[in-house]
Amino acid sequence: MQEVTGSTPVFSTKPRNAQFTGRFGAFMDKIMDALPTSDMAAKKNSLPKLSTRGNDINKTWFVFWYDAAGRRQRKYGSINSHNTIEKRMEAAEALIREIQGVRPPAPVLQRIAEYIAANRMQWRKKTFQTYSSKLEVFTAYAAGRELSGELITSFFQHLSETRKAATRNWYISFFRNMLKKVGAPDGLLKGIDRGRSHSSPAMYFQRYQIARLKKYLLENDAELWHYCEFLYYCFIRPGELRLMKVEDIYIDDWKIRVPADVSKNRVTQMVTIPVAFRAQLQRIRERGPGEYLFHPAKEPNKPYSVNQMSERHRKALRALGFSSEYKLYSWKHTGAIAAVQAGVTVKELQIQLRHSSLEMVDKYLRQLGAWDLKRLEDSFPAI
Repeated sequence: MQEVTGSTPVFSTKPRNAQFTGRFGAFMDKIMDALPTSDMAAKKNSLPKLSTRGNDINKTWFVFWYDAAGRRQRKYGSINSHNTIEKRMEAAEALIREIQGVRPPAPVLQRIAEYIAANRMQWRKKTFQTYSSKLEVFTAYAAGRELSGELITSFFQHLSETRKAATRNWYISFFRNMLKKVGAPDGLLKGIDRGRSHSSPAMYFQRYQIARLKKYLLENDAELWHYCEFLYYCFIRPGELRLMKVEDIYIDDWKIRVPADVSKNRVTQMVTIPVAFRAQLQRIRERGPGEYLFHPAKEPNKPYSVNQMSERHRKALRALGFSSEYKLYSWKHTGAIAAVQAGVTVKELQIQLRHSSLEMVDKYLRQLGAWDLKRLEDSFPAI
C-alpha cells in the first residue's frame, strides 16, 4: 500500500490497518477479528513496509514488518548505498519482493481482505462494496473456524437453503476469483457447482399504472417524478443519473452527455432528449453548470446518497400497492417498451440504450417481453 507525500510516492509507515478509517476501517477490523483463533498471530504477520524517515536521504532507511510471533523485524539491504530518493525506492521495492518471497503466506481470509483493500481505489465503488459485503457475510458464517473445503461446502449448503440460486452463483464467482487472486488451493471449491438461476428484469409499468404513479408523485414528490422522467425518456440508469450535473445537459442540441466516470459502461456517450421531454428541461438554463441535477436542499454541489431516490420510489410503490417486482429501474424498461410500441427502430433503441450490439438490444427486449407480434395478432386464422 502506498501513500503520497507531496509528489513522491512512499510506502506507508503506519501500523497495519491504522491507515484504514471510517466505515472501511470498521469493515477491515471486523474481517481481521473474525479470523480463526489459531491465526491470531498471523494478524501481526503484516506485509513489509518501507520507512523513509521523512524522505530524508541523510538518514538510514529500512524495511520493517511483523513476523508470525508479532515481533517487529527490520532489514536494510542495499537501500542506503544510493544517494537519490528514486534509487532508494527501487532498492526498497526489490528488498520487499525478496522478503515477501521468503515469508510464510498469510491465512487465506486475511489475504483476500488485504487484496480487496489494496484494490479499493482501482475498482468501481459498487464493486468494492459488493466484494466487501460478500467477504463479511462469509467471515460471519465462519465464526472463527478454519477455512477449509468442508467449511465452504457447509456455507454453500446454507446459501442454497436461504438465498436464491442467482445469489449463490454470485458467491461462487466471488470465491473462484478471490481464491485465484491470492493463490489459494484450487480444491477448496471442489464439488461446488453453479445452480440454475432465472434472472428477470424489473417489471415495466402499463399505461394505467403510469397515470396512477404520475398523479401520486406530482402530489407528494414532484422531484422524484422528474427523476423518473429522465429514466423513461432518456434510458439513463438510476445510479448514473444520481451523479450527473447540469453541465451534462446540452440544451441547444437537445442531447445529454453521460460521462465515463458516471456511466456503467465506463465510456462517455450521448443520448437524445425526445421532444416530449424538452419542455420540462427549459428551466435548467437558469441553474449553475456545476450543480448536480438532483441534490439535497441548499446543497447543489452534493449528490443524493446512493439509495435516496430508490427508497423514496419504493415508499411510493408501497403506498399504491405495487409488488416488489416493480422498481425505480422499471422506468427505463417502461420507456423502452413505449419506444418499441411507437415504432422506434431497433438501431435507434441501441443508440439510446447505449448497448454495444443489436443482439444485446434484442435480448433485452425479449427479457421484457417486448415482441412485435402485431401482424400475428391481427392475421392469425381462426378455427
